Amino acid sequence: PTETHGLGDAFLRLLVPLLQKREAERVPSTWPVPAALDWNPDQVIVETEWMNIDILVRAQPGVFVCVIENKVDSPE
Repeated sequence: PTETHGLGDAFLRLLVPLLQKREAERVPSTWPVPAALDWNPDQVIVETEWMNIDILVRAQPGVFVCVIENKVDSPE
């Protein structure tokens, strides 16, 4: 969110609801709501280039992580 791309936290604010929706669809309605559904974009930690991970999004240690491998204009 603090990088020079000028997007701020827009990507994170789009990503969180998508992941929450996906998780809600996966969990039967009779189960308790998983903690991953409760995370808030304002409370996440975003790290870049951490231990060869391009983008690491963490919310509540041990509850949710999102690892993004960033490949732009890559032949793979």
